[in-house]
Amino acid sequence: MNIYGLVLTLHLVVCVLGVGSSLTVGLLARSGAGKLVPANFFGSMTRLMSFSLIIVVLTGISLVALKDEGQFRHWYFRGVFFLTFLLGALAGTALRGASKMSNDPLESGQLQRLTRSMAAMAGVTAVIIFLLAAKPF
Repeated sequence: MNIYGLVLTLHLVVCVLGVGSSLTVGLLARSGAGKLVPANFFGSMTRLMSFSLIIVVLTGISLVALKDEGQFRHWYFRGVFFLTFLLGALAGTALRGASKMSNDPLESGQLQRLTRSMAAMAGVTAVIIFLLAAKPF
């Protein structure tokens, strides 16, 4: 397997892990089980999600550098680049909210804010996946 295949595999595996951790946080925050989970769990999962986003950006840049076929000329690719940074901002907001979570997150509405952040991240991720899969011109 060449270096491009290895970087692509790492990119996809980390994408799945990052989306999985964000879905876990979102579903637990939305369900009634969120009040049963320790508050530091949400912080750990959002840190994992943020770390995986950094790796996805670095491997994505590496993939473009390894196989430059003029992808930046296409508007959808530039849109994905912008949406990835929007995803990073949303992840930062979620991380900040999860790290400030008290022992009783239902009391201050922290779980609702975390749920909204995760829903926004899921929407942005769906748009990114659509743009990269459909490649509209």
